[in-house]
Amino acid sequence: CGGELGEEIGRHYRCCNECGAAVLAVLPAPDHFEVSDDERDFYGKRYWTEYSRARDLPDIGERVRSDLSERCLFWLERLLEVVQPPGRALEIGCAHGAFVRLMQDLGFDAVGTELSGWVVEFAKRTFDVPMLRGRLETLDLEPGFKCIAAFDVLEHLNDPLETVRRCGDLLAPDGVLLLQTPCYRGEGPDWSMFQEDEHIHLFTEASIRLLLARAGFREVLVRPSLFPYDMWVVATRGQLHMRTGDEVETVGGWRLPVAFRSLLDLSRQIRGTREDRAIAEADRGARLGVIEVQGRRLGEVEG
Repeated sequence: CGGELGEEIGRHYRCCNECGAAVLAVLPAPDHFEVSDDERDFYGKRYWTEYSRARDLPDIGERVRSDLSERCLFWLERLLEVVQPPGRALEIGCAHGAFVRLMQDLGFDAVGTELSGWVVEFAKRTFDVPMLRGRLETLDLEPGFKCIAAFDVLEHLNDPLETVRRCGDLLAPDGVLLLQTPCYRGEGPDWSMFQEDEHIHLFTEASIRLLLARAGFREVLVRPSLFPYDMWVVATRGQLHMRTGDEVETVGGWRLPVAFRSLLDLSRQIRGTREDRAIAEADRGARLGVIEVQGRRLGEVEG
């Protein structure tokens, strides 16, 4: 927001006095965000292979499988709540391109972007999707997109306001911007999203709303996302139309293909299983806590 940075959050982040966002105290050099050498530059090939594995995260090949069965299905369900094909769609920082392919198969004229030429070729080879290389601000794109998506991208940007303004300019008057980004709620220095090598801006709900308002978006919806540390954001410069239940699968003369209905059913089943597991773990933890308390009391009585 341009406010002064105040309280330190650990060694690498400071809290904005105005909007409460966590901001990397020392910003990377501008060339940190460029990939001219895929073997050397940070967001080149090694980011998706060696760097990911060193942090106990799946590399790009493993992510294809896990994303298709989890994150992509969640994004698909959320996408259909606010927009339906046909129309042009853009995913910024689309990685392996799986979600671009899902949007294509759904009926959108979809394209993805990435910084790395190696990742661009990986997505083309793996999912046969159209890809553009470079930062959004440098790409020559025709306005009129029905949907622009940026999942796990905004926190990596040196100037997120410039990017969301560009998104607004590229959207059709009733187009929607879909974002997923970590939500900072005052966590301490051990928060897993404090990753000084790559996360620059970690937004609060208030600061993401302020960012989007300054970029000209009239309506903004913020909801929990798939994982508890993330938030899901929908924004438009027009009027937001949310659809739920049967409305997601049938709008006007358009009907969701049968294959995608099965995918959405799978997504709901996976989410339901995860929620049941979380409840069971919480109940187990509570029961163990009671047992420990009773054990201490028994020891005190016997002593």
